[in-house]
Amino acid sequence: MESRIYAEDSTRSFLPSVGVLHRYVPPEETDPGAPEGVRIDSGVEEGSEISIYYDPMIAKLVTWAPDRRGAVAKMKDALVRPRPRAPRPRYGAWLQGSGSGGGGG
Repeated sequence: MESRIYAEDSTRSFLPSVGVLHRYVPPEETDPGAPEGVRIDSGVEEGSEISIYYDPMIAKLVTWAPDRRGAVAKMKDALVRPRPRAPRPRYGAWLQGSGSGGGGG
């Protein structure tokens, strides 16, 4: 299962929310406490600038488990841990709709 975390402003038709990524601490995949079955691909770090000239994606989060329910549980857990504080990250909508079987942001 894959989720993409963007710095977008949902109140402005999902335009990039430009500015400094104030807080971003993704779980390290090599940490002893990192859950198995979770991968985070990211090209930014805390203090990075979210610009109008590039894709405002902060990270791509991938989870896997023996079944969909397990992958969804890992996704929810991973999304609430590294709470990025960009100008307006978009992950709340996915958490609210994750049981629907549809996609999300």
